[in-house]
Amino acid sequence: MCWKAVHSLAVGTVRKSRHSTLLKLLFTLVVVISTIVYVTVWSNFALNLNTVVVEIPFGRDDVSNRSNVSAIVLTTTNAGFLDLTENMLESIRRTGSRPNITVIAEDEKSFQTLSMRAKTQPGLRVQKTNSGVTTSDKLMVNTAIYNRLVNKRPSYLLSLLEKGNHVLFVDVDTYWFHDPLKNLKWDFDFALHNEFTPPTYGFCDGFVFYRPTENTIRFVKEWVYLLATTDKETPDQTVMNRLILSKKFPLKIGVLLASQFPDGFKYFKTKGWRNKNNNTIAVHLSYLYGHQEKLEHLKNQSLWLL
Repeated sequence: MCWKAVHSLAVGTVRKSRHSTLLKLLFTLVVVISTIVYVTVWSNFALNLNTVVVEIPFGRDDVSNRSNVSAIVLTTTNAGFLDLTENMLESIRRTGSRPNITVIAEDEKSFQTLSMRAKTQPGLRVQKTNSGVTTSDKLMVNTAIYNRLVNKRPSYLLSLLEKGNHVLFVDVDTYWFHDPLKNLKWDFDFALHNEFTPPTYGFCDGFVFYRPTENTIRFVKEWVYLLATTDKETPDQTVMNRLILSKKFPLKIGVLLASQFPDGFKYFKTKGWRNKNNNTIAVHLSYLYGHQEKLEHLKNQSLWLL
């Protein structure tokens, strides 16, 4: 290889590295600004929030705590996230549980691939989106095209709730160690992960138990309406938190125990966290930068099952 070619390759590599570093810095800046806004707003509101801590009895089959509720696990995906989707589905299979799982496929490739998987995984149902297929690309969080994709999810959720179904909605970048539905008491309208430390609250909509109460259905209806009208480009999670903040609905919100349902930063990046917390039920890989970083952390902890 001539010197000019080597020089050109080296410059290209440096530019690519700088570009990647810049993207990571921008992503970090967005997270920091969002965190400041969340903390500022939610710390002023926390004392008026009706919450209850949700702790699932761990390590035993607590028959007395069962509600005999048959819930539907709901998720959405496209071909760009197909590998993460299949890894999550395999982790569910390995818990030994057989929940009813509905996957909404947002493109043809994910629909065909997961339809084949459904033939060998009991309880798995794959449904093609009814709102028009979308991109098959891997998407970055908070980009316009990503928001348009995820903002369709509350409408899928609403259709199940209105039929009287209890629903566990999960993002596909989730790994199950145990069955989260096994000993759950549904004594809330919906239960989800608080991204901060009480009394400050800011909720993540990537792993949520929904009970089909009147309050829940009214809340989700308003959420769907806002995303279809005034907030088409706003992330669904931002709209959800703002709607909770409005106190328009008298909700009883369950707060999932952080040790049982940690985010990706706690589980993978916080030194010593896994040694101190041995009762994790499921981890949601939030606060990890991009698709590749999620894969690397799963593989490094022997959680990649494909």
